[in-house]
Amino acid sequence: MVEAVPAHAVPAGPLGVRWLAYELERPQAGALAGATVELENAGAESWRDVLLSYHWLDELGNAIDWDGLRTPLPRLEPGARTEVTARVRAPMPPGRYRLAFDLVVENLCWLSEVGNDMLPADV
Repeated sequence: MVEAVPAHAVPAGPLGVRWLAYELERPQAGALAGATVELENAGAESWRDVLLSYHWLDELGNAIDWDGLRTPLPRLEPGARTEVTARVRAPMPPGRYRLAFDLVVENLCWLSEVGNDMLPADV
């Protein structure tokens, strides 16, 4: 089922993301699951080399696995939207976790580190 993302603040600057919607297959511990994420380049610059990734957090928001699999995004001009299909590997052991989608520019930064919200989903 596609989940719409509520309106959220987007920081000013070159790397702003507006999360629009997501759909996630039910993940099984240690296995791959599919995810579809719709997002917008809400920043002031074109995106090149931006990747969709994710973090697994516990119920208190502590990182269980910070470095999820990467999925390349197409080059996006400011205001452009895309829908990307990604693979997500669930953590071990089975349990309740929060999956938090984030964008990364390798060797530079996670967008959540420069003021953007992550896209959370309880699983």
